[in-house]
Parts: sequence; C-alpha cells; structure tokens
Amino acid sequence: EAVFLVAEVAIRVARSHAALLPLLLARIHQASPLTIPALTVFPKGSTATNVERLKALGYKMQTQGDSDEETPESTQSFLERQQGYVRLYAAIAQSDQEGNPYGLQHAWAYLARLLNALPGTRATATALDAFLNVAGWRLYQAYRSQFVKLLHYIDREFLPQLTHVDDAALVVRIRGFLQENRFVKPPAGRQLPRSDESSYAHHRGY
Repeated sequence: EAVFLVAEVAIRVARSHAALLPLLLARIHQASPLTIPALTVFPKGSTATNVERLKALGYKMQTQGDSDEETPESTQSFLERQQGYVRLYAAIAQSDQEGNPYGLQHAWAYLARLLNALPGTRATATALDAFLNVAGWRLYQAYRSQFVKLLHYIDREFLPQLTHVDDAALVVRIRGFLQENRFVKPPAGRQLPRSDESSYAHHRGY
C-alpha cells in the first residue's frame, strides 16, 4: 500500500525538516475534516444551502460550461477521496519509525474521538474502516485488551447505527475485520524493505 511508503518518507524527511509534518497534517485536515475527526453541524433553522452544507463537509464543487452554478461531486467520489486521506493519516500515526514526532498515541486518541464524538454515518464508517485497516494492527500490538474492548464497542454500539441500505457494504467490511481478527496480522504493504548506504554499495559492487 502506497500510504505506508509515503508516511515513512514524510517522517524520515521530518527528522531534518521539523516543519514538514505539521504542514502535511494541516493540509490533510483541511482537505478532510474526518481526519480530525470532525463533522460540521448546522443548527436547527439554519439557512445554509445544500451546497454550503456539502462544502463544509469537504465535498468538491464543479461548474459546467459557462454556468457559475456549483454542483457537488458524487458521494461515492467524496468518500473514496476521504478514505485516502484517512489512510494516509493513519499510516503516519501508526508508524514505529524512530523519531516519529506524531506517534501511536495520536492514533488511539483519533479512534476514541471518532467513536465518542461523532454519530455512526456512512462518512464516519468509511473513516473507521480505513483507519482500522491501516492502524489496527499497531494499536492491537500496543493496547491489546483495551483495543479489543474498543472493537467490542464498535460491534455493539457503532455498527447498529448504520441502518441505511447504502451502509450495508461498510457494515460487512468492518464486521469482517472484527470477526476475522484481521488486526492480529500486519496489513499488506506495511513491512517496507529496509536499506542503508552499505547495502546500496554492495548492490553497486563497491
């Protein structure tokens, strides 16, 4: 998975350029409020238009031809994009690379906030699915029984909130992750090849 490689490179560069990681994370949060995690809630009686509401959630807007009228991207497109940002955020937070200034405690805090502060919706379930598949193994390694209790909470409290027909595939995926104990094995792509200058010289024949 490319997100693990991107995260490792970003963390490595951040060792000598301390401002990089905060800037990258700020950009991720700006593009995807679900990586905070947060959802914009409009008060009752709000006069905000549907376009304004979707913009606040992070939807991209499109215009056609000479018209100034904005139309939102499809929900599927929006969720796929959000999933990518959440996966990258999770890959950074779960990295055990030495010198990672943004470590696993942030992954645990993110998961707790997502489950305690936000309702179970298609958007939050998409974020949860992406996050667990990237960071679940490291969280299990570090927190063991606490993490398992959190998974039980997901099964008992979070998933039953997803009752819309469009939520069905997400429920199946997340429940499969829980029931098949996929968190006990590292996710595909996490184990990156390690190299150093001596191995490079060896391959060059020096």
